[in-house]
Amino acid sequence: MLIGLCTVSAIFLVILLQSTNLHPPGPVAIPILGNLIHFPSPSQHPWFRFTEWKNTFGNIVYIHGLGNSIVILNSLDAITDLLTKHGHLYSERPIFTMVGELMGLDRSMPVMSSTKAWHQQRRIANAAFSAEAVKKYYGIQEDIAVLLTLALIEEPDRFIDHVRLATGRIVMSVTYGISPQVAEHEYIAHAEDTMMMISDNMVPGAFLVDAIPALKYIPRHLPFKTFHNTASEGRAMMEKMVFPPFEQVKSEMAKHSNNPSLVSDLLSSPRTNNEFEEVAFQEAVKWAAGSMYGEQTYSTVVNFILAMALYPDAQRRAQEELDTLLSDRLPTIGDRDSTPYLNAVLKETMRWHPSLPLGLPHRSSKEFPYKGYVIPGNTIAIPNIWAVSRTPDPDFEPEDFLPERFLPRKSGEVPDPFSYVFGFGRRICPGKALAESSLYVVIAYLLHTFSFGLPCDASGKEEPIRATWKTGLTSFPNPFPCRIRPRAPEKILLVKQRARFCQEG
Repeated sequence: MLIGLCTVSAIFLVILLQSTNLHPPGPVAIPILGNLIHFPSPSQHPWFRFTEWKNTFGNIVYIHGLGNSIVILNSLDAITDLLTKHGHLYSERPIFTMVGELMGLDRSMPVMSSTKAWHQQRRIANAAFSAEAVKKYYGIQEDIAVLLTLALIEEPDRFIDHVRLATGRIVMSVTYGISPQVAEHEYIAHAEDTMMMISDNMVPGAFLVDAIPALKYIPRHLPFKTFHNTASEGRAMMEKMVFPPFEQVKSEMAKHSNNPSLVSDLLSSPRTNNEFEEVAFQEAVKWAAGSMYGEQTYSTVVNFILAMALYPDAQRRAQEELDTLLSDRLPTIGDRDSTPYLNAVLKETMRWHPSLPLGLPHRSSKEFPYKGYVIPGNTIAIPNIWAVSRTPDPDFEPEDFLPERFLPRKSGEVPDPFSYVFGFGRRICPGKALAESSLYVVIAYLLHTFSFGLPCDASGKEEPIRATWKTGLTSFPNPFPCRIRPRAPEKILLVKQRARFCQEG
């Protein structure tokens, strides 16, 4: 008995020494469960807790338990060191048992492991959405910005619906060549529902099966039947989002009636006649195209509208810059280099409330020493984008919306949001250039045409907005009231003329 007690004591001593001396610091741990019990639930906006841990434990926090190993990266330096400079060791994704394996999202580039199929999808997307390649889509993006502006002129109270539709139209038109009118009725609503489902189910802690993968083998007739039904429904939703638009492009190409698009460009590219390779190629194109849909553009635009209502001085300065540049025309994506303050507004919008507060997690392929610690192999690395966005600034408070922080100044620079909101290393978003130009032209049109303000009561007195944000993989403002007023009749006339041309074309 004494030998047994000594053995157990020795084992716990080794565990204690390992967690104290080798692994990065973290909350207090207990046997078996480790400190995983301190991991916040998805409903609690976990990035707030992680950022609090930064003040207690530092830029890298270690969470472990039930065979899981997680590091929270709370600074851009730590994120860059691990996920970019050592990207070859951190290019894997966690095994998302629920969303990935059971729902089938592991066929899509953002989630799948670094397999041959992933590299093929990655090459396809990088080539199709390079900074040079996306210039061919500038006209489409500007047309959809015009249609969004016209919709807001006609129905300003439905601005959230109009923004969601416009951002979906950009993806569907560029990726599949589907006209905005068809996309609106057949695809966008379902794609939005699917992305919402993914956002809710992909956050850490959403499903017990992600922490204990063996649960996936439990038969359907046992008490976990609901769990299996959720997985089946999710798989069906994803396939309905990805398969029909791809097949529509193929059908239109066979009839020579397709519009230019990413998918048609790829499917018409020269290839070998190997049947097996052709099947694999089409599968790669199908899922690479499907992975282009996301909510980050929508979230950023809605955050922008909220910020303009809350911070009228920033709105006014951006409008003055546009008015000086545009005397009798509408904005274009080519105006980006001539609007430094508007560019700062866009950066500040992305910093003020990041759409992906915890980014997308990475996973290490082997043990790695860092800053005197040892990070075990198969460790999930979560980049805390929220903490990066709150990097101390000598001139400006982090919670305030102040685009001036991104203009030249003597006291130094803060991290550029474009360097951290689109991912890191080998997992950086291939659609970054397209998203940047989409965001720019949309907010340029909105600022050029409208003024955004607080809602007014019956007596005309402004009422404050109590802004809240949805928690999940993607965070965006919950619906809020906003007063949207056209700025000048001549601007409205220009929009209507351009919209008529778009609709006729």
